[in-house]
Amino acid sequence: MEFPKELSKISTFRDIIDNNCVYVDKTDLIAKFASLKGPFVFFRPRGFGKSTLISSLQDLFEMGLDNFHSLKIGRLWKDKTYKVIKLDFSSFKESSSTEDFKASFNRELFTALKNANLSLNKVQENDGPSDLLSEILMNIDSTDLVLLIDNYDAPLTAVLADKTEFTSRQKILSNFYSTVKSYQGVFRFVFITGEINYFSSSTFSSFNLSEDLSLNSDFGALAGFTEDELECYFSPYIDRACKILNKLNKNSKYTHDNLLSTLKRKYGDYCFDNKCKEHVYNPSFIVHFFSEIKEEHPNSHISESFRNSCLDNFLRHVLSKDIKEQLLKCIDLGISIDLAQSNLYPQLDMLTERNLYAILYQLGDLCIKASRKGILSLGIPNLEVKQALKELVKDV
Repeated sequence: MEFPKELSKISTFRDIIDNNCVYVDKTDLIAKFASLKGPFVFFRPRGFGKSTLISSLQDLFEMGLDNFHSLKIGRLWKDKTYKVIKLDFSSFKESSSTEDFKASFNRELFTALKNANLSLNKVQENDGPSDLLSEILMNIDSTDLVLLIDNYDAPLTAVLADKTEFTSRQKILSNFYSTVKSYQGVFRFVFITGEINYFSSSTFSSFNLSEDLSLNSDFGALAGFTEDELECYFSPYIDRACKILNKLNKNSKYTHDNLLSTLKRKYGDYCFDNKCKEHVYNPSFIVHFFSEIKEEHPNSHISESFRNSCLDNFLRHVLSKDIKEQLLKCIDLGISIDLAQSNLYPQLDMLTERNLYAILYQLGDLCIKASRKGILSLGIPNLEVKQALKELVKDV
């Protein structure tokens, strides 16, 4: 069975369902936290399906069970439908100035409010984001709204090396979250995703009442594919890959089981929960592998295409010669780094060496290998990350 190449370009729940693509059903976990109010925040590295998760929540709250009857949540969900304000902050992260950023943020918010069928008669598109949101929320007296924010950290991460612009954007975003907090009574549910946790620093102290699901072992498999899911949903593609690889190598080296082991060494063994309970594969790596493997040319190396510009910029600013040598030693020898759970989230408004391992964890270059009494041992998850990180550190 040939893997549909278009799947690598599809990330929304509706597109996956409409195109009859593989949807790894985690809706039982969605039901577990979506039945509560929040606000919730959830952090995972790039490529772990956060946008698909957001779009699944959007469809669930807007349409109810219309597209979920055959999924696990079909027997669990009893809620009504809501108006959903869905924002993607990555859409305006590349703004050229503070004013341009503010205007782009306004346009994204105005469009989201319009898509949620909220009355915009009394608001102006050129109002500031906080004022614009406040004008809408002050006229709502019931919990009929859902707020979903994807890539919330993108605008700040894009200017991590520019302290002036970082501070300006931080202020605008902080005011926005203060407005959300002031009117939290009108929201049935609030859910925010991103790569990097700025909420644990002083960056957004105005929004420190959110519950972080990222380290919760109940949701360790919420993003990423478990080995059982890989077997359940991708078994035909594993068998096809075995045939192609064996034909190319002119032997019978690859079987279903040992290809699974190879995929785990290359793309799996990520763990992000504080009980070290769930281990997952990077979905983007897996989709790329199955969609790109060909009889003529099996392109399975993907380090360069997933190179992280945030990490690149960070390392260029903080990596001294001594720290660079220390990091390369950790990469080559597979040495674990012990961090208290309280130090797992970096203070990214301060570019310092002490934040290095925290940011490597946030971006998926390190993951949890062991947990004991609040101390987490961090290590490199797999061969693909090891190669990509080594190439990046050497280039800096």
